[in-house]
Amino acid sequence: MSLPDLSLLRTGDKRAIARALAAIETSAGSDALAALLDAACAAPRAYVIGLTGPPGVGKSTLTNTLVARARARGATVGVIAVDPSSRRTGGALLGDRARIATDPEDRG
Repeated sequence: MSLPDLSLLRTGDKRAIARALAAIETSAGSDALAALLDAACAAPRAYVIGLTGPPGVGKSTLTNTLVARARARGATVGVIAVDPSSRRTGGALLGDRARIATDPEDRG
């Protein structure tokens, strides 16, 4: 798998982001991936917030509130929800199981 160009990642190109996420999963330990991640970390353009806790404590509710407030300020938001508890794979990206309410027409 070829890695995306860092400039495409910086513009928020969705295909480049998808390729980068796939590369993290499939090319772990490669020098090329390490170089891309090092370059991305050298000039960050985002905040990263990690939420954790047992089921039912309000992670989705808090995420909804954080997203709504950031969007109200005009910020672009991306959410990557992961369930690290899978014994077989060590984790799974969450899609429809994450209870995050957003406007499907909102491109930000």
